[in-house]
Amino acid sequence: IHYTYEGGAPAAPDHTSSLKFTRTATTDLVTNVTTGDWTAENGTSFAAVTSPTIKGYTPDLAEVPAVDNITANSDNIEKTVVYKANPASAKVTYIDDTTGETLETKDLNGFYGQTDPYRTAETIKTYTDRNYGLVSDGYPATGVTYNEN
Repeated sequence: IHYTYEGGAPAAPDHTSSLKFTRTATTDLVTNVTTGDWTAENGTSFAAVTSPTIKGYTPDLAEVPAVDNITANSDNIEKTVVYKANPASAKVTYIDDTTGETLETKDLNGFYGQTDPYRTAETIKTYTDRNYGLVSDGYPATGVTYNEN
């Protein structure tokens, strides 16, 4: 089982399982046909596998289902679980420090791990142009990066 992010980068180590089949074979020297029954040494099924938890991401398969009735002639089974970044949001609030009144709010939306392109400079300028004084700007200069908080 491969675990990847949407862009294809590995998200977690691959999960591998194997089954062992053996047989005592006899080959007809005239027809060159080999016969003999295969025997499963450690079962004929793979158990369901729970996808790993990755902070800020949701897998498209929470659990890869069990596979039964595997034989020595079965093809290899390969599955890929894709992790998508969880949606996230933030709110920027502009407050009149004298009155405590909320002047404006900006609701921001994105995805876990993403940095929002919004910057406060333009909005702050609209208030300083109207004779408000800036007391503090706690917004990160490089933008807010969404996390689980």
